[in-house]
Amino acid sequence: MSRRPPLLTACVWLMAVTAGAEPDPASLRRALDAALDRPALASVFWGVEVRSLTAGKILYSRNGAKAFRPASTLKLVTTAAALDAFGPASRLRTTVESAGRQDASGRILGDVFLVGRGDPALGGGRYGDGQPLRPFEEMADALRATG
Repeated sequence: MSRRPPLLTACVWLMAVTAGAEPDPASLRRALDAALDRPALASVFWGVEVRSLTAGKILYSRNGAKAFRPASTLKLVTTAAALDAFGPASRLRTTVESAGRQDASGRILGDVFLVGRGDPALGGGRYGDGQPLRPFEEMADALRATG
């Protein structure tokens, strides 16, 4: 009988958790610890927390309360969460808004706010041509055009 590699076993447990079948925490801990403690991964500092989707209780934690510096891989988690929450067709907008009123000359009396809603690049490739201020200039031009 062949034995599954520890990482595969851990993935199977995680799939079971997401499918709604809550595993035994001790078995989950053994499977994840075996996967994460492999010698090939000795230099890795893991931060893992597995929670029950139904009860919210922690089923497994390794360094779950530690603060981590965001790494480039964090964008994968953030993107997956945004896709799940908003869907692939959704577009994030950054807008210019004000709670102030306009005077007779069209000037805004009050603060003007740049309201970001999660677009990390303010519109993606708009400044890929080496002009990082272009999105802000476009918003200022649009605000100016409204009076």
